[in-house]
Amino acid sequence: MSAGPGFQNPITSFFGWIYILVRRPFSVGDRIRIGDVKGDVIELGYLDTTLWEFGAEYLSGDHPSGRIVRFSNSKVFNEYIHNYF
Repeated sequence: MSAGPGFQNPITSFFGWIYILVRRPFSVGDRIRIGDVKGDVIELGYLDTTLWEFGAEYLSGDHPSGRIVRFSNSKVFNEYIHNYF
């Protein structure tokens, strides 16, 4: 019996978390861009990662927008990650 579509994202996100822990493309405190979002990593969970966004569309430079952005850890398998440290 195979897992249904409802279990695919959590399982892929869990494996994404393991990938992040082993390969260390980023860690808490790093400034990253993944997809269209840029921010400082403030939390790394086993299903998702939380960023404090900076440089949003209405801001210039590296000013924080004040928004908290969460993305699924499964994104590490299909998005480019730019780590600015």
